[in-house]
Amino acid sequence: MKLKLSPTEIFEAYEALDEQGKMEFMMKLMGHLHDTMGFPMPDGMGDEDDNDEWGNNPLDPEEDLLPSMGLTSIVCHPERPSRQLTVRVELKGIKPPIWRKLVIPSNLMLESFAHIILLSMGWDMEHLHQFVKGTTFYSVPTSDDGFDMFSMMENKDSRNYTIGDLIFNKGDKCTFEYDFGDGWEHLITVQESRDYEEGENRNLVTLIGGKRACPPEDIGGVPGYMDFCEAIKKPRSKRAKELIEWYGDYDPEEFDLEIYQYDIEDIDGNGEEMIYE
Repeated sequence: MKLKLSPTEIFEAYEALDEQGKMEFMMKLMGHLHDTMGFPMPDGMGDEDDNDEWGNNPLDPEEDLLPSMGLTSIVCHPERPSRQLTVRVELKGIKPPIWRKLVIPSNLMLESFAHIILLSMGWDMEHLHQFVKGTTFYSVPTSDDGFDMFSMMENKDSRNYTIGDLIFNKGDKCTFEYDFGDGWEHLITVQESRDYEEGENRNLVTLIGGKRACPPEDIGGVPGYMDFCEAIKKPRSKRAKELIEWYGDYDPEEFDLEIYQYDIEDIDGNGEEMIYE
């Protein structure tokens, strides 16, 4: 027996979902319309076999570009200014702070930088992300016209921009948002900006510092994370046992810089000269 809902009931059910739920609902709806009515799928949506459509931008590598993960290799724009930026990435709203310090080229493509942030922080890359500078949002669009049907706001296509288009000089700042449900905001601040010296590698990304462990995924944002950290201070309590059973053992202070440095150094294309045809 099929359950029939009125348009009003469907709309009310949709409005009750969180941001991630709304995104998943819309993706399923578009997939259903595509399968049953031949409705065209927006770029980047559909089966995994269709992910090569995300590689239409000439700066994309040959491998898939996924909405949640971004570019999984180092890609720099050959026609944009190249300076060496030292940036601090810090999760907003958490004390003591959780932060990472990176050295990157200013012509690094935004979607490459997104992958670097997620990897250096320790996120599992299970959710969507975007960059924010002032009132402008930079993300991979969900339709050809660049209009994001999920957040209902105008976005710029992040595949066409570099981090230097947002921040370039010492003191410049922007925000990187991950998981629109939990709402993790990362403040990115340029601590140093300088010209490359002759012979320096202009495609190299390095992680040079950091403190504290990344929060668990789907913990409920900053409030959920703070409650979690408070609860596990008493590991024998019923609440702590429930949380540990769900999220696993977790030490908020744990951060092994060498392990994360290796992960960043191992990204495809890191330190290699990029050749564009």
